[in-house]
Amino acid sequence: MPARVHRRRDAAKSAETSWLDNHFMQLAAVAWMGYQKDGRGMVVVIPTVRDASDRITRATLSFMPLATVPNMGSFDMPALRKRIEQYDPEQQVVAIFANSPFPGSYTLRHPDINPPDAPGRVTWHDTDRGPAPVALR
Repeated sequence: MPARVHRRRDAAKSAETSWLDNHFMQLAAVAWMGYQKDGRGMVVVIPTVRDASDRITRATLSFMPLATVPNMGSFDMPALRKRIEQYDPEQQVVAIFANSPFPGSYTLRHPDINPPDAPGRVTWHDTDRGPAPVALR
């Protein structure tokens, strides 16, 4: 890969990591509620608004159960499925960004927040598809 592509990939991954760190509580809440309902899975982050520098300013979160993770595509699905099978749902969250120019998955842990505690600490509003985290910015 040319150096220019490496810099873009590194910048994109850095922006994703920063966004995940800033929104761990919401990610953990969605992950735990999904796990309680459907078992192991991952949180899919769908960026809906980006600023002029391509930084995510708004996103929607969705839970994808392991059973629905496809076994095909350009992304390394066997490795992703293994990550989902091995994470600790009471302490970790597996997340992936939809439509990322440089796909990759993340296993996240926060020193002060455990997923089982997160749903009660997030402000929710009702949408046409059920409860959703408020304004993920």
